Amino acid sequence: MADLHCRTGMKLIDTDSLLQAAKMNGFAGESAVKFLMLLLRFRRINKIYQDNAHRIGMDFIDSMMEQIGIRFEIRAEELEKIPREGAFITVSNHPFGGIDGLLLMKLIGGIRPDYKILPNFLLKRMEPIAEYLFEDDLFENSSVEHYPVAGLKKALIHLESGHPMGIFPAGEVSSFNQDIHAITDPQWQFRALQVLKRANVPVIPVYFQGKNSRLFHFMGRIHPKLQTVKLPTELFKKRRRVINIRIGTPIPVKEQNEFSDISRYGRYLRTKTYALGTSLEVKKFFSVSRRQLKKAENIADPAPVQAIESEISKIISRYLLFKIDNYNVICVPSIEIPIIMNEIGRLREITFREVGEGTNQQMDIDEYDLYYNQLFIWDDENSKIVGAYRVGKGKEIMDIYGIRGFYIQSLFRINRKMHPILTQSLELGRSFIVPEYQKRPLPLFLLWKGILYFLLKNPEYRYLIGPVSISNRFSNFSKELIIKFIREYYYNEVLARHIRPRKNFIVSLHHLDTDILIESASDLNKFDRIIKDIETAQSNMPVLLKKYLKQNGEIIGFNIDPKFNNALDGLMLLDLFDVPASTVAALSKEVDDKGILERFFSADLGQKEGSKTVSPEGPPVN
Repeated sequence: MADLHCRTGMKLIDTDSLLQAAKMNGFAGESAVKFLMLLLRFRRINKIYQDNAHRIGMDFIDSMMEQIGIRFEIRAEELEKIPREGAFITVSNHPFGGIDGLLLMKLIGGIRPDYKILPNFLLKRMEPIAEYLFEDDLFENSSVEHYPVAGLKKALIHLESGHPMGIFPAGEVSSFNQDIHAITDPQWQFRALQVLKRANVPVIPVYFQGKNSRLFHFMGRIHPKLQTVKLPTELFKKRRRVINIRIGTPIPVKEQNEFSDISRYGRYLRTKTYALGTSLEVKKFFSVSRRQLKKAENIADPAPVQAIESEISKIISRYLLFKIDNYNVICVPSIEIPIIMNEIGRLREITFREVGEGTNQQMDIDEYDLYYNQLFIWDDENSKIVGAYRVGKGKEIMDIYGIRGFYIQSLFRINRKMHPILTQSLELGRSFIVPEYQKRPLPLFLLWKGILYFLLKNPEYRYLIGPVSISNRFSNFSKELIIKFIREYYYNEVLARHIRPRKNFIVSLHHLDTDILIESASDLNKFDRIIKDIETAQSNMPVLLKKYLKQNGEIIGFNIDPKFNNALDGLMLLDLFDVPASTVAALSKEVDDKGILERFFSADLGQKEGSKTVSPEGPPVN
């Protein structure tokens, strides 16, 4: 009872504690602190603290957060990333200096009651939550002679006993950085990174979106000590604001051990943490302007099934590529299927609108469809079009319409030195799988196989070329990361000199260290996991983009397409002679056609198989 009376009568912040925390000793410092405490209404926070001091642990945290008015949002599936047993360490940015600590205890401690964090001076004053705190902040004093050895031993014993802990590696609250003109953590402390490395346990990044008040950062620019004085009252500045929180995938010890240099290790952990915040700029799926929504037309009525079936019966004997189960893969000139063409255009528009793209017209059909082919999948069991690809024969297009006849010319300025390659290319675009079939793996697989099969059956063509979209579901950070990764490993610099985007992708993310993530991504699968961890919707890299890259495709340019809600397009080029032999062999077996193997392993192909570079000066050289 005496202990409870002591706590309820104790102030959260008094003159002495604030003087000690801000290191503003002396008469002038004491006078300044007393004046600021009066000016900043410290009585209010002390009153709320005293009203709740009789509560213990989570009860105290919940009551304090309710009275202060703190609200937060986190996806339920991200909480599932927290291990239910075993040791781990959370690393977090430190934008608030108090609320972020309470939220960590609320979220992580609610799942793991044995979770403890290293406190700053403000949290250390909150006796009701002592069970969630270590006694010492290991990083409060950076000098070697004041290194809290006993505190470090306690933290390591806590981990060795299978318990989790949390740290703010910056050691101090985020502040305005003049170099990058942004509010961010100072450099994460070397000592904190050493502790993380020595612990040898999984590390979980946690990101808090938000910042303290303008007055807080203004006072910090006058003098850092004034920020410390202002910090307690920042608890009230988050009323009626929602704090978004993200939890990353645990980084296993094996992955951490790839970094022998502490500096690079710190860069990696910091970037993995801050990268979690970049996807919060994107709404749950995508953003479409109100102006666009007002202009959107109603989707056209579906074509009668009987009319579609009638057209299919007339063309299937001539244009069927292959059939697997109930799926017929057909490639036919658009002019021969007017009803099916309208239905494909209607289904395109439905599918593209769902991912924030589309034309906002009744159906997605343009002038190129008049002379291109449509490769589509017909489900004869359910009488439905499953998905489609638009395919243009480069030689025919060049002979009749010239370079302006290619759809990609509307996205990129293409130098005439690329013309020999285009005449040997099948141009691809407008690929889609209708929503109800998207969760089935076979349709997308069949579209890809259909394209490759069509290429192999037309010996005058050697390349596949076309835009691969990266939609606005992805954050700008992920888009920039994908571009950098591709430029590092899958970019054809020679051909890229002859391609110019009509609208560049421009984004300024200088405060985020993308290079360290690229350096750590040793292969496409690992990079894909990085993207998935960044995105709130757990979105992997676009499936078609990965498919082409895994078949040794290359990217030769990037462009923003304003007609499709500013989606980012990568111009993909795939040389048939670079496709892995195992892919062609598997396709030959699946469609029961040995003829495509004969073409792939022909004497003519054998002479070119070793060449991975094509010449834009004339016909491809061997």
